[in-house]
Amino acid sequence: MLKTKPFRCLLNVLKMTTVVRCAGAEYIGAGTGSLIIQVVIASSLGGLVALRLYWNKIKAFFFRKKGEEEPQSPTEADSE
Repeated sequence: MLKTKPFRCLLNVLKMTTVVRCAGAEYIGAGTGSLIIQVVIASSLGGLVALRLYWNKIKAFFFRKKGEEEPQSPTEADSE
């Protein structure tokens, strides 16, 4: 085990945080629950929107035939 001072300090902090329990730490208030629900809903909807936006690229990646090049975007085709 390392005998360095920062490592011992970190180890002591970890010991104290796992042993010491605050009164009421297990209580989740109505505001906290509401925030958690909002985060879950927003993350789910954001993921669905991102999936919808990139669906064609994802589908092309998995179902591309061998020897077939990746399709160019219109801006890349115009610049050539």
